Amino acid sequence: MHPLLLLAALPLASPVRPPDTPAFLRVEVEPVRPVVGELFAVRIEFGFEASFLDEQLVSLVPRHLELPVQVRAPWLGGTDCALALPGSDPPAGPTLVIGDGIGRASAGPAEERDGATFRTFTIEREYRALCPGTLLLDRVHLRFASSGSFEDDLVGRPVPGDVRTHDLDAPPVEVRIADLPELGRPPDFHGLVGPLDASAEASPRDLTVGEDLTLSVTIVDRSGRSLAGLPAPTLPPLEGFRLLGSIERASSAAPPPGTRIFDFELAPTSERVRAVPPIELPYFDPTEGGAWRVLSLPAIPILVRPAPTAGSDPVEVPAAEPRPDWSVPALAGLALALLLLLMIFSRRPRRP
Repeated sequence: MHPLLLLAALPLASPVRPPDTPAFLRVEVEPVRPVVGELFAVRIEFGFEASFLDEQLVSLVPRHLELPVQVRAPWLGGTDCALALPGSDPPAGPTLVIGDGIGRASAGPAEERDGATFRTFTIEREYRALCPGTLLLDRVHLRFASSGSFEDDLVGRPVPGDVRTHDLDAPPVEVRIADLPELGRPPDFHGLVGPLDASAEASPRDLTVGEDLTLSVTIVDRSGRSLAGLPAPTLPPLEGFRLLGSIERASSAAPPPGTRIFDFELAPTSERVRAVPPIELPYFDPTEGGAWRVLSLPAIPILVRPAPTAGSDPVEVPAAEPRPDWSVPALAGLALALLLLLMIFSRRPRRP
């Protein structure tokens, strides 16, 4: 069994809130039972009494943080069986210490607990499940500091007096990652998992034997979630073509989240090829109970011309249009000017 990830299953365990601590901490995961290859989200939720947050919470580190707390868990960066996806922080939200760096949390709605109003925050991370088994995520730790009194320094800034450190740990929770079912598993399955759609286009579609075309395959997650960590699609053998290579579309032209584009370089082997044949890419759709499905890409018509052979008639190059010859009119004008000068000098009266 692989050590996977500590995730809080729904329904949640009771959030941790020791007596006389104006804060709570809890962890949850969705979906509760992901399959291998599926995405799941882990949410770390915590909150503070509003009055405590505004009046007593102080920073643990010298740098300025909009939310001066620390949240740590050993699995935040992923494990051998859970790939952490990048770019999980919200674009806006209070800064705080997450793990060994600075990140952002999402501010949530206020909650009423035991007659007090709590301001809530959420850190969310997405992972792609890589291994089947039971996942235990523990040691989710929240640390913060408070002070009940403040004194002004020499420039009038409030300085906390008796600083007290608080530590909160969320209870460990198990989540079970299921393997993909063997029943109905296609023999040519290569790891595509999710609620997927696909499309394809070829360019150029008019070419000569010896030239190659690019087949661009676009994979889309219908739920709009990230496809990071998903294996690249593997093309089956295509009759009439040689596969020269493949590459994912460069980051400078990266598609929006939930979309990935893969370019396959194909070379037709004969002028008798009339189309890129239809392609089937099997995948597992974990939604609605889970099922094996197939992404069907229709044939794409192309025109392949025979390659020129040695000794074939040379290609006729159209003659360049004749340029106008201005030399004759120029010489005629010069001769006329000389004639006029001679006539003028011949008519001048001679001196006695």
